[in-house]
Amino acid sequence: MQIWADWLGRFAARRSGQVLVVALFCTLLGAWGVTRLEVDTYSIDYLRETHEVRQQSDAIEQNFGPYTPIEFLVEADDVLYDVEVLSAVAAWQDAMVASDVAGWSRSAVDRIRRLEQVLGDGKPESFRVPEDRERLEQALLLYESDADADLTSLVSADGRQLRVTAGVEMGSAQEIGVAIDALTALVSLPDHATLTASGYLPLYVKMMDFIVTSQVRSFSLAFLLIFGLLGVLFRSLRLALLAIPANLGPLLCILGFMGMTGIRLDVATVTISAVVLGLIVDDTTQFMYRFRHEMKRAEGDHVVAVERAVSGIGRAVLVTSLVLAAGFSVLVIATVKSVAWFGVLVAMAVCMALLADLLVLPALIVRFRPYVSTK
Repeated sequence: MQIWADWLGRFAARRSGQVLVVALFCTLLGAWGVTRLEVDTYSIDYLRETHEVRQQSDAIEQNFGPYTPIEFLVEADDVLYDVEVLSAVAAWQDAMVASDVAGWSRSAVDRIRRLEQVLGDGKPESFRVPEDRERLEQALLLYESDADADLTSLVSADGRQLRVTAGVEMGSAQEIGVAIDALTALVSLPDHATLTASGYLPLYVKMMDFIVTSQVRSFSLAFLLIFGLLGVLFRSLRLALLAIPANLGPLLCILGFMGMTGIRLDVATVTISAVVLGLIVDDTTQFMYRFRHEMKRAEGDHVVAVERAVSGIGRAVLVTSLVLAAGFSVLVIATVKSVAWFGVLVAMAVCMALLADLLVLPALIVRFRPYVSTK
């Protein structure tokens, strides 16, 4: 380990240009991969294709059709007796089923249309909403006379809200959001009626989006605070600024790798950046502290100080990084894919961070020679 540490120190100090060219290429490649990164959460995709739960979900959809329900609320005054609104809802339900988005649709309108069919000639074309309010009231009066008739789960107690449920295929948060927008676009309600997506799925879409965006904001704030404190601690703004690309590069490479291989940035993998930042900054702080100490002994010679600093901390950093990488790699055997990806990606990031702290950061210091207070 010590031999490797000594070699890395000499290589970074004496071939800083080559190190920075390779680092720049890897960073640009990672940045390109980030543009292909999909920010989305697909809960059932956490499970492998061979998992029992996922196979059962696929079997249900193949044999019985979509089973994931999206709830909508149609609101109007006395909605159950509004022929215009009910006719619009009936046309909307037919349009949803005819589209490729929904496999089925259910509401109180289905019962009303069935009543009209039974009270009429029983023909398929009679499955429709009554043409006037009087006939509608007669049908509902007949329906409510049955002791088993119950519309409380389909119409609100105040009679202002009508519940409409559509079944869609299991999908990611973004796909569910697209499905909600597509189904909403099919409706054409009268001006006095409104439509609202309700239930768990719209909440799930917003929740997943909030978790990811809040994690990104928290990471950005932590990034700025950490490197600001490094500048204060070592009393060198340039030294703190040089530490940024050495720490940002591995993160870009990992996110770029995720983008190029199709791994989503979701509620599980979004935490990778924060974990990796903590691991990288620890090694960066050790190197900067040792470098500042070696600058006193080298009397301001950046090349000598960098070689001695890498040689001094290299073995410890190599050991801890390899232990961390090996520990996280164990997660690759996890049944849940998100956990397995987390372990693999963090292990990769730890190894990249090791190279960044022992090669890239020293090469940047040698190339730009920042002022370092030795007091």
